[in-house]
Amino acid sequence: MAKSSISSNVEQTEVMTKGQKLKKKLKKLLIILLILLILLGGFFGGIYLRILDIDKINQSLHLYDWPVIGANFKKPDAAATTGKTQKVDVAGTDKGAQSTGQTAPDAVGQKTAIEQSKPVILTKKQLDEQKKAREDEVKKRISKISRIYTQMDPKKAAAILVNLDNNTIAVILQKMPDNTSAKIMENMDSARSAQLTKTLYNGVVQPTAQQLDTAVNAAGQ
Repeated sequence: MAKSSISSNVEQTEVMTKGQKLKKKLKKLLIILLILLILLGGFFGGIYLRILDIDKINQSLHLYDWPVIGANFKKPDAAATTGKTQKVDVAGTDKGAQSTGQTAPDAVGQKTAIEQSKPVILTKKQLDEQKKAREDEVKKRISKISRIYTQMDPKKAAAILVNLDNNTIAVILQKMPDNTSAKIMENMDSARSAQLTKTLYNGVVQPTAQQLDTAVNAAGQ
């Protein structure tokens, strides 16, 4: 009796041990299945919500060859794959051009517009040179105008010059020989001659381009 009870206890213990082991295996299997379901759910959820790029995943993992789910994916065309590769190459070329200092046409246009909008700052020397160049140009014009009136009859020259302002007349007379300027002033009325004499004595200022144009136009009449 004692032996039979011991053997029955051993059998019960073995059955319980096997049952516990089976439960552990089932628990592990359920955990693995649950993890797989979560991963698959996240994968398909990402595809549905467009979080994942299904085309790239399909190409990289060859999902179209997988059993069961492969029926839902289409094998990409070779032409489409080549086109995408070409796009990447072009992008790479653009980046290479930028890294070597080359500029795209749009960037060149923007750079040119920015450079044109920047104010040009001149030094004092450059400003003085520009001022001197303008003064020299005015002096040349005055000399030319003076020669025109010098070649005229003094009476005719006086009749034209009286229509100009005193400063411009004085500037023109200064460039003439003394005898010519004296004859022209003799053909003007005494009041105007006196005004011109005073202007010449006090000093003249450089006439404007418009005043010189008026003198030239008057001489051409």
